[in-house]
Amino acid sequence: MVKITNIFGDTYSGQAGKAGVFANWKGRQYRRKYVIPSNPNTVMQQAVRGSFEDAVNLWHTFLSLQRSAYGYMATGLVMSGFNLLVSRWQKLTPAQRADYVNPHMGMKQVGSSDLTTIADIPTVLNQEEYSTAEVPLGLGQTTFAPGTSGIDCHAIIDLNRGRINITKTVAGAFTIDYESEGRVITGEAVDTDLVSGEVFYTKYWPVKYKSVEFKLAAAAVDGLEVDILLGKFRFTNTLPGDASGVIDSDKYTPLQNAKLETTKVDTSFITWRGYTSALGILSSAQTNEDGNRDFRLDLTGYAAEIRANISPQDAAKDEYIKLIAS
Repeated sequence: MVKITNIFGDTYSGQAGKAGVFANWKGRQYRRKYVIPSNPNTVMQQAVRGSFEDAVNLWHTFLSLQRSAYGYMATGLVMSGFNLLVSRWQKLTPAQRADYVNPHMGMKQVGSSDLTTIADIPTVLNQEEYSTAEVPLGLGQTTFAPGTSGIDCHAIIDLNRGRINITKTVAGAFTIDYESEGRVITGEAVDTDLVSGEVFYTKYWPVKYKSVEFKLAAAAVDGLEVDILLGKFRFTNTLPGDASGVIDSDKYTPLQNAKLETTKVDTSFITWRGYTSALGILSSAQTNEDGNRDFRLDLTGYAAEIRANISPQDAAKDEYIKLIAS
């Protein structure tokens, strides 16, 4: 847009078609000839543009938690988290970009009790869904003991975190189909040659209830969906062939409004701050490249949980934390 200053108080600045460019220098307005900007498109320019595009594409793969982690790190820099990521990315060498690690993410569950196993939930012949009023359930704490016939469970997924707990050792390419906040994901690779006890995570979360299908070598296999907030369970493929199977899970007594604050080691620079929900849950993320963290979880009436000089990954990891009344 062009602005003009004259006896009427108008101001000109910027391009006026091809007639010229108006500007102001030390309080004096001037006009210069319009010139088409030079674009030699050198190898170096192409490299810079390519790396910028890569940084933008990387940002678009981040979940909101990961973007928020950069937002914290940009505090006081008069820039956004996006600007900070792009700036950092442009300064990395190709080798450093290859080694780049996305911000670590995790879910904290905070309570005043030990994790306690709830009453067994027996399977019912040909019944797909089950539920319990005893919530919240502990993340990664659900197990399934099959009956004498029917389900051969390969994995259990905690939908709210996208956490996949492998329950069967088996060879072959294991994948998952699911939905998450409007995204329809098909054939996301989990691993090849599963080992019982391994843990994996979906690229996106939370995962929509009743959207999961596990596949081994492209053929549907059995699994169990768990909503730890609502206490819901669903078998993803085969239905129970009898009433002898059992679903077990652990619960806890949640603590609301516990404040989690992580800072860069030996500073007051906050890298994450959040409060637990009514179900004692909060999620967090930490950038990988900003050094170790100090960790503090506080709630009035309880002893604080304090950890010093821990890695970003440990600061953000999934875990249940029991606070002790003071």
